[in-house]
Amino acid sequence: MMRESYLNEHYNYLKIVEYIEKKVNTGEWTAGRKLPSQRELAKGFGMNRSTVIHALEVLKDQELIESKAGSGTYVASQLSPLSQQINWNRYSKFSVHP
Repeated sequence: MMRESYLNEHYNYLKIVEYIEKKVNTGEWTAGRKLPSQRELAKGFGMNRSTVIHALEVLKDQELIESKAGSGTYVASQLSPLSQQINWNRYSKFSVHP
């Protein structure tokens, strides 16, 4: 039970990543759209702001979003092919190996 609780807390950021990916990939959030603030996302998901920051860093690494100093975080103005690929590394953490 303790391990399950740890995994749930440790991978909470994935809920945010998947939420934003879905919004962008379905076209609901288009290039240049401003994302909710870190505080708004944290409140909406019931998570710590540090978890939100981690999720946003993952999305920046995928080139799905970009930050503009003093302005906020936006859906990338030009989505790269990298941002549209499935990140299998994220899911491999949950697999069972013999």
